Amino acid sequence: MAPEKASQQPDMETKLESEPKPNQEPEEGDDLDPAKSIKKIRTIVETLHTLSPPQLPNLTKSRSIPPPAPSVPVGTSLNHDESENSVHKLKREEVSRHIDPLDKLLQKVEKGTTKTQLTKGIHANEEDLKRLAVFRQLKEKFMDLRILPVGVKPEDAVKDILKEFMEKKLIEPVENKRKVKPNCYKMTPFVHSSVVLISEEIGLFSMHQKGKKPRMKHSDLKKVCLVEESSSQPEAKAKKMPAGDIETVFNVSERFPDFAFKWFSEVQPSGKKKNFSPLSKTAYKMLKVFYLGRWERTANRHIEVENPELMKYLKHMTKLKLLSFQGISRIERLDYAVCKLHDLIILDLRACYNLEKLPEKIDSLKALTYLDITDCYMIGRTPKRLSWLDNLEVLKGFVVSDATDVETFCLLSELKHLKKLRKLSITINKGGEFTVSQLFVDIQDFSSLEKLKVAWGGISEHNKAEPSAGAVKEFIRSMTRLPSSSVPEPKVHKAPKKVAAPSHLPGKLMKLDLQCFPDAELPSLLEPGKLRTLEKLYIKGGTKLTGFGKSVPEEPTECSVKVLRLKFLPRLKVEWRELREVYFPKLEFLDKYQCPQVSFCPCDGIGIWRDKSTQL
Repeated sequence: MAPEKASQQPDMETKLESEPKPNQEPEEGDDLDPAKSIKKIRTIVETLHTLSPPQLPNLTKSRSIPPPAPSVPVGTSLNHDESENSVHKLKREEVSRHIDPLDKLLQKVEKGTTKTQLTKGIHANEEDLKRLAVFRQLKEKFMDLRILPVGVKPEDAVKDILKEFMEKKLIEPVENKRKVKPNCYKMTPFVHSSVVLISEEIGLFSMHQKGKKPRMKHSDLKKVCLVEESSSQPEAKAKKMPAGDIETVFNVSERFPDFAFKWFSEVQPSGKKKNFSPLSKTAYKMLKVFYLGRWERTANRHIEVENPELMKYLKHMTKLKLLSFQGISRIERLDYAVCKLHDLIILDLRACYNLEKLPEKIDSLKALTYLDITDCYMIGRTPKRLSWLDNLEVLKGFVVSDATDVETFCLLSELKHLKKLRKLSITINKGGEFTVSQLFVDIQDFSSLEKLKVAWGGISEHNKAEPSAGAVKEFIRSMTRLPSSSVPEPKVHKAPKKVAAPSHLPGKLMKLDLQCFPDAELPSLLEPGKLRTLEKLYIKGGTKLTGFGKSVPEEPTECSVKVLRLKFLPRLKVEWRELREVYFPKLEFLDKYQCPQVSFCPCDGIGIWRDKSTQL
């Protein structure tokens, strides 16, 4: 009976005429149309309701009166339970057969081109969008947003703004179990399209055109967005782009943005050159933001400056506040014109892989508060005058190397003169005498330091007596080395230098991130019992590290660490009871990954534990 009943159910291939057969190619655009996708999903859901209708409660049943037992005819060999199970099994198989196409459609909506097509559809119907009450409400929220407050730390201001955005339903957090709090957000397609439309209405940006590719234009509010293939537009030429009143240049998707430098050259919009003397003061005082670099979280977009000599025109951007070359290749050095940007606050050079040096007179940037040279692997040292930047608050990518000209390059210990420095990340490409103890001796008097990240790399494991210049330079050195037949120079053996033991951590330090830790033991000042102000401790990588101290304390420590991340520590041996009750009694969040001897931790499948009694 069951197969006969199943055969009467609607056939999915018959009901969904537009659904392609397994070996049939879908019609062009068929799976990209949101309306068709939604129609298909509705049809599948209706079919599933037909196959397995909702079960209504049996009102005749009572808790005190059990239902009558089913009557089984004498001589029947079929077991009732088996018959009922067979029917349910057939139903499940039939339902599963129809769920597959539904699942594929939903995946397209969530991950594939259907969502993109839906967004494009919203962009294409601007007049319909404007008539919606929800659009008008969103516009009111958008226009009511506050500007950045004065006198507040930038990161605190950003947190407040993100909170306000979430409260107004403009953005929503992206869930990541490995994060204590969200650090990534997204917009729904409707909000995204609405914000684009509102931005164009108020003249903030102007690059979208109905039915056409985005185009670079000079907006009413003096902003210019570089988009893909902007370099081939007529406006890419200085004659066609009036740059005198531009406030912001932002690279959205252009791969070759160096044409934008020419807008701010000595060539006037009329195309006529003036006779500029050496004392000429050509200036574009309206320009505040020159963002040519990458803004995306990933490095998928290659950006290249074909003619780095064009950077000489930076000297005309006298009122610039933000300059970004992040992820741009072929920049080997910064033109000294950068040193004329006396109002510059943010200099972003992250991932400029060809960058070899910073200008010696970098101290001319008196207003600089943020400098990022992370992943600039060719930089072997930083200039001495870096420690003269009195307003510097964030320094990322400082290099500790084996350079010997101490009179011209900046030592780590000299950064103590940066009285406002709150965030610091360091890359150590030096072995030999520069020990872990030396590191903490050098930074112990950084009075304002709140967050410190240290990554060890480029240290030769087989010959630590000889300092290494880092992996990149060692490769270059090996390619230019003399043949083996040449007579090697005699090695000079020096007596090991005695290093004083560090006495304390910086007084305001709240977060410490150690990567590729080189020793078997932590220095004594990092034993949990001495961490009474630190709230976050990350140890990511350390093939020798075995424990948090020479012995397990008898009583719980006064350690203040709440967030602990342990990753790639194969020899670290500790049990959960010791970790939670003795070493880190205030622990609220643990992230454990590739630490096989950190045992008995009540973590989930990806190594995360959260204290349910607290809300971080």
